[in-house]
Amino acid sequence: MGGGALGSAVTLAFASMLLLLSAASVWMALTNWNSARAAFEDRLRRLQGPAGAVLVPRRRPVSVLDALVARLAPQARVLLPGQEDEMREKLAQAGWRGPHAAEAYLAAQVALSVGLPAIYLTGAFWSHTEGLRMVAAMMALTALGFGLPGTVVARRGRARQKELQRSLPEALDLLVTCVEAGLGLDSALHKVADELELNGSPLGTELRITHLEIAAGITRVEALQRMARRTGVEDIRALVAVLVQTERFGTSVAHALRTQAESLRVRRQLRAEEEAGQSPVKLSAILVVFLVPCLVMVVLSGAVVRVYHSLLHGSLGG
Repeated sequence: MGGGALGSAVTLAFASMLLLLSAASVWMALTNWNSARAAFEDRLRRLQGPAGAVLVPRRRPVSVLDALVARLAPQARVLLPGQEDEMREKLAQAGWRGPHAAEAYLAAQVALSVGLPAIYLTGAFWSHTEGLRMVAAMMALTALGFGLPGTVVARRGRARQKELQRSLPEALDLLVTCVEAGLGLDSALHKVADELELNGSPLGTELRITHLEIAAGITRVEALQRMARRTGVEDIRALVAVLVQTERFGTSVAHALRTQAESLRVRRQLRAEEEAGQSPVKLSAILVVFLVPCLVMVVLSGAVVRVYHSLLHGSLGG
């Protein structure tokens, strides 16, 4: 009975963990959407205001989650000293770049590392779990709760980098076409961002941010380098390096982009050949795990049945 109660407590802890994780993900998505909408509404009011009027941007009301994040984030900063910049970079690579994304990440770490052991402790007291087992489980749940947000962010970042990798060839071809048609690099970035955002590509968002940073006064080299850091994709870093060299040495942008596009096609072909070469190894592992045991059972089943019958008749005859 104690084992069944312990299993119920562990199930309750994992269900609560999934609920908290889902709530944190929804909150972070809503935070990014609300911040973008508030910025758009502020710009719209400025455009619609009377001439000479000074309009104060509307402040977003502070919600309960914002207050909770503000109280929990300083506690997590104590546990992760000097890692806030690295954390913001990882969140940006995962696509979470809202004004409170880092605070929400830190608050999720604190809430999960404290909430999961508390939920388990409540169930363990009702099930009369042994003290040593309870302490070991609480330590494991604390480590799980503290590391779970990082795992989610890392998985989201890898998935987003794959999407950026798939969108890059199309974006590079569009850039080559726009530049060779006579557009400048800034206008070409703006045009390509418009086209990619129609398909919902995250690369369109990154190019849009880069174009806005250049329009805001940041140098083109710095804006491109920021994009390379935000994405974390090796091919985008190579493209940025080519564009930076073009900017510094004054060479032809169209020729550099076309050369980079050809190099990207070669790398894609080599990457596809490498993945095709790894397919037999992966298939052999699947065959060994799933097919070989079935073949052994089919081949030996007849012999096992005959041996069983011979032993059975021998024992009966004796």
